[in-house]
Amino acid sequence: MSVNFTHEDFDGLGYSNSTITTLIGIVSFINSISVNVIKYSFILACLGVVVNVFHVIILTRKTMRSNSINVIMIGIAACDLFNMSFVTFYSAVHCFSWAPSTYLSQMIELWASAIKDDLRRLTAWLGVLMAVIRLLIVKNSLNPKFKCLSYPKFSLIVMLVAFIMSTFWSLFYWARLTVIEIQPWKPAEHCVGFPANFTETQYIVAVNTVFMNDALLMIQVFLITDGILKIIPTIMFPILTFLLVRELNHVEVSRRKISVAQGRDESSRNDHTTNLVILMTVTFMTAEGPLGVVYVVQALVTNSNGFMQMTSDLMNIFGLFVALNATTHCLICLAVSSQYRKTVKDLFTCNSCTGRKPSTITVTAKASVSSIMTWILTTSQIIFNILTLLCIAFDIVLFACIIKHRFLSNSNNRTPFVYITVMSWGGIIGKISDIFMVDSWPIAQMIDPVDGYETYRKIIGKQITLIATFSYLTSIFINWFMTCHRVLILLSPAKAPAWFTDKKLFMYCSTIMALVLINLLIPYYSPCYVNFNALSSLHETACAPSKHILTKIQNLYLIWVPVSAVVINSTMISYIKLSRRLFKKQSTLSAATIKRENSMIRQACFIASYLSIFEIGYLFMRFYPETFGNFSQEVQSITYHVRLLASCTLNFFVYFVETKSTRSLILKFVGWKKKNTNRVSTVSFTQARKNQ
Repeated sequence: MSVNFTHEDFDGLGYSNSTITTLIGIVSFINSISVNVIKYSFILACLGVVVNVFHVIILTRKTMRSNSINVIMIGIAACDLFNMSFVTFYSAVHCFSWAPSTYLSQMIELWASAIKDDLRRLTAWLGVLMAVIRLLIVKNSLNPKFKCLSYPKFSLIVMLVAFIMSTFWSLFYWARLTVIEIQPWKPAEHCVGFPANFTETQYIVAVNTVFMNDALLMIQVFLITDGILKIIPTIMFPILTFLLVRELNHVEVSRRKISVAQGRDESSRNDHTTNLVILMTVTFMTAEGPLGVVYVVQALVTNSNGFMQMTSDLMNIFGLFVALNATTHCLICLAVSSQYRKTVKDLFTCNSCTGRKPSTITVTAKASVSSIMTWILTTSQIIFNILTLLCIAFDIVLFACIIKHRFLSNSNNRTPFVYITVMSWGGIIGKISDIFMVDSWPIAQMIDPVDGYETYRKIIGKQITLIATFSYLTSIFINWFMTCHRVLILLSPAKAPAWFTDKKLFMYCSTIMALVLINLLIPYYSPCYVNFNALSSLHETACAPSKHILTKIQNLYLIWVPVSAVVINSTMISYIKLSRRLFKKQSTLSAATIKRENSMIRQACFIASYLSIFEIGYLFMRFYPETFGNFSQEVQSITYHVRLLASCTLNFFVYFVETKSTRSLILKFVGWKKKNTNRVSTVSFTQARKNQ
């Protein structure tokens, strides 16, 4: 939130009026930057959570836990993951008009903030320890006494000691805080859904009365010391990097002398671990150094409200670099560490699960093509996971936005509430199932490294397939029902609104979902249940090559559901445009109403077209099974990723890219669009026809 600074904020400092006016301009500019940074911090934190979850999964693989440097990187990644999760949670809980200061929420925020402060400080010092350990390993590579430095146990002990020391320092400040009761909380005027004269007991975090006498001194000591603890690593990083590079040069010269003496021409080899350490030290310097300086400055200007606000804004701005630092560690490892890239490839390709015997004849050209295809498959798998997780986040925001707009807003505008609710919830459940279905290889390795994938399919394969298929079919048939809805409105604009109230729409959609579920449960409990095979990218039946009659009907005729929806919606669009051109004088519709009608029809047409991509791909596989079977496993998997991604990104393209009204609601919900006097009209197609 922007702050209006006045001369009173800088009084008592001995500055002239002209100097104070200049300071107000500077701090106002910094504050405006801080406000914009806060708007984007939630998205960046969400991205940081996704990237660091992937980073932790890779680092905790057995092949990566073999040396001390990687173990410390696991600790850094875990700290980054918690810090980004805290920012995400803290931003998310402020989206609704909830009572912000309940006792439980304040206790959670107090302890979470203390842990975040502890881990933020620990992250930088773990980077220092990583550089020190690498320097000692390189410097004493021939000394057996220092061999223990390479063991993972040594890193665990060092990390535990660093964590305890950092925790003790955090307790010095956070243990002096407590939760106290203040005046009751009352909902703001724009918050609806609360009873008249509703109040709730409110709490805040404050300094315990026992420590009240030296509260200001305590805060100053903590800020100065904490700032120094952030500045010290920033100074140590370039020194350690210089010593490490110099030591590497000495080692390289010694190795070449030995090679020449033994008559070998040994070329230099890149030290990827050292390069990794150097790059990470640079990112730590950029992230922690400026924050340390701001901490110290803030402790020295506690008597000026203006400077205190300026330092707080600078913390928000430099916090952006902390989030970028946490996100780039994974990218640095991918770019520098060949071991890391190999682990990523092994995790997502699961060569042991393919069941194919290695050929005894190898050809260099074919091996190169295979290597390229494996790299493309790994990349497509990572991209699919990241995009799917982002689409899940969008569906959650879309659902929260539509709930807030419907029940917690005074606006008289109405959205197609039931349709968006069903599509967003179905999207969330379906995308989570798709991730489990497509990413079953790494899950299978955790269950059983030898025959893991088949074990995985036997345990939860058919259940995941059922949930994913249910979500996909629900979106197809709900879209077909939306098309029928539009047709009836076009044919009978006077009676249709009474047929499609929200309660009736909820009943219709529930009936459709129940019929879809029954249609899937009958084959599920039969000997011919369906189980997705990620190796062949096909839905296989337990009684193959036979199929249950319902499964066979679905495979043969499901394509006509989205295709017919596309044809009908396209026909309606053409009919409306043609009728308005032929009977232009008789038209009494406003331009806004016409635009809304066309938008709602285009939505249904767009949804049907998007869903047809998946079915058309399956149609090709069914008509040309031998051609598809001759493709390599990598090509089959990438093809399935593309088809499935079309379904996963459906809600984003329909309700954000295509529909301006819901896009405006979402942007306002996340704080990226300022409120103005022109209200966004988001009436449904039913209401648009009702107004004729």
